[in-house]
Amino acid sequence: MSYLAQSIGNIVIVKVLHTEATLKYAMDFRNYLTDLISKGNNRIIVDLTSTTFMDSTFLGVLVYMLKKSAAAGGDLRIIRNSGDSPVWKMFEITNMIKVFKIYGHSSEAIKSFAL
Repeated sequence: MSYLAQSIGNIVIVKVLHTEATLKYAMDFRNYLTDLISKGNNRIIVDLTSTTFMDSTFLGVLVYMLKKSAAAGGDLRIIRNSGDSPVWKMFEITNMIKVFKIYGHSSEAIKSFAL
């Protein structure tokens, strides 16, 4: 498995272990998150701190899962790595930084669900 899930209360943090989040892994990731949501986990934090490259297909899965978690009464947050990686260039170029709630650390993302 290329993901590591950790539950903290009613929040699930999913760490993406791929350094390159691409078409090759997009459908597997979508299925993984869909399974979590179908089991009642609608508050999801996706940890992309190990990811150094992302293509548009994987980003599209994140958008889809954001909508799916919202439809289930939850939300999806992103944890980003520090620095100016191609992943964040993709978020900026596509204006997804305005769509997703993005945090620098898991504790910030967890606290954001309490607001």
